[in-house]
Amino acid sequence: MAEVDDLAERIAQRVVGMGLGMISIALLESLKPISFIGSSVLVFMRPLAGVFFDAEAYDRFIDLIEDRRNIERLTERIEQLQDEQG
Repeated sequence: MAEVDDLAERIAQRVVGMGLGMISIALLESLKPISFIGSSVLVFMRPLAGVFFDAEAYDRFIDLIEDRRNIERLTERIEQLQDEQG
């Protein structure tokens, strides 16, 4: 659980830091109902993604979005960081 929270925190910090908070929230909310399918697509794309991303981090991201509760946690953290920024 702590690993998932740590990953969600790092993603939220990066997204908000890049100014993509609202877009990310909209995307995450729209993907929530199909999160399992989305994670399955990411598993399928893993060989290609391994060229561009760290394989271990990519696998942790797949684990994160596989569970709708984790998507909700990530969305809430992005919202909190946005509120803190003003």
